[in-house]
Amino acid sequence: MSSSKRSKSKRKRNPPPSLHQIALAQKLLIYAVVVYMTSWVLLVTQVVLIDKWPGFLWPLAWFSMGGIVLGGLGGIAALINLADVWRTGPGVRGALSIGFLVPIVGLSPLILTSDHANRLLRAGGVRVGFFGVSWADIRRLKAASLPKP
Repeated sequence: MSSSKRSKSKRKRNPPPSLHQIALAQKLLIYAVVVYMTSWVLLVTQVVLIDKWPGFLWPLAWFSMGGIVLGGLGGIAALINLADVWRTGPGVRGALSIGFLVPIVGLSPLILTSDHANRLLRAGGVRVGFFGVSWADIRRLKAASLPKP
């Protein structure tokens, strides 16, 4: 038996994530995208209006920069969690996470990952709306995933 076959057979794969984990990661992804894109719109608006109200917009600029950072970190965390759904390696996870930081181009990995999560959730019998799975359904999925006493 060759060494490459042995190393592949010894490699353990993570178990597939539960529907509860997929629903939570997708919800985080959706919220991160909303915060991230809203913050970019606020920042661009401030750059356009800075000449008219210079002193008024600085607190809003710090708020939108904080939103970009928080949205970016949340999006990266969600992409790393949802990459388990695709059963990908760390290189693809890193590429998806770095791709998220590019303002407009970064939407494509988010849309693809969210769409894949939607298909898995719907195949599992979960209703998915515009902002993902409802919190009531997420609680129901969590209760169903807990071991029975």
